[in-house]
Amino acid sequence: MDDHQHERDRREHDMASRLQGLAERVASMEQEALGYPQTLRAAIEACPFHFKGERVVITTSIGISAFRSGERSDQVLKRADEALYRAKADGRNRVEQA
Repeated sequence: MDDHQHERDRREHDMASRLQGLAERVASMEQEALGYPQTLRAAIEACPFHFKGERVVITTSIGISAFRSGERSDQVLKRADEALYRAKADGRNRVEQA
């Protein structure tokens, strides 16, 4: 194998490694994005609230969405709304991702 072939093979391997690393980071960012709304939902549920001396559990349903390439804000908000309605339909007190 000549030096040029070694160089091409190394570049292909480097590119594959970078793409794999990027995919792992994107997956991690998605988990982080879901983590905050889940933490918020749990904090709201855990908040002590009383009405006429009785403890009342407050819950929240959250729908989240993210921009996709070339998308307008109304499209993102529409998907977030749809995710919110799914959260309510599937039992409430949930976070749903669009």
